[in-house]
Amino acid sequence: MLKHSKIIITLLMVLPLAVTVAALFFLPDEMPAHYNVQGEVDRWGSKYEMLIFPIFIPIFGLGMSAAAHVASHGAGANESTAKAIVCANIAVLAMFDVMGLYFLINSALVAGGRDGLRVDISNVMCIAMGVVFIPTGLYMPKLKRNALSGVRTKWSMKNDAAWAASQRFGGAAFIAAGVIDILVGIFVPGIYSILTGLGVLLLAGVAMAVYSRRAYEKTQGGEGK
Repeated sequence: MLKHSKIIITLLMVLPLAVTVAALFFLPDEMPAHYNVQGEVDRWGSKYEMLIFPIFIPIFGLGMSAAAHVASHGAGANESTAKAIVCANIAVLAMFDVMGLYFLINSALVAGGRDGLRVDISNVMCIAMGVVFIPTGLYMPKLKRNALSGVRTKWSMKNDAAWAASQRFGGAAFIAAGVIDILVGIFVPGIYSILTGLGVLLLAGVAMAVYSRRAYEKTQGGEGK
């Protein structure tokens, strides 16, 4: 398991909640609770609704940590899978923390009668998604065959050769998607950025599935046929 990963994960889970709780003492009772696609407030609510997202973050983190524990201690324990889950947990939690901080600062500005942050949350999410994809892609070729992480299709799971080829291609696809999503987040405005980013992810997923079938067809007769 990654050194100090438990400390990093704990901090990433607890920090947004701690910051939000401290901020509640200074926030007005009524806060923006929902925005439309133009980024305009279309519902106001209690400031305590600001706790919803920070409470979700540790729930997600604990779930991922449980999956990593199962991967490293359960039947068919696989250390590479556990490390991949831990890395993904840290990356996604960091992304959630950035989003949570954005929501908190933007809502506080709007509630105070000022303009919100000039950067659209859709752009922030698209860039953060791209940042998560790149380290994920870098690690994927190291994964051993497992049922929890990586390019898992009925073809890639057939044998180790098909699995290895699928992970190499999947890693390259994730890195490419990450770079594209970062560029999209920078240059494509508003909601169109996140929609484009999700479209890039969908295309990468289809490409990985198609390639895994071709990889299996090239290795027919190998282990697990």
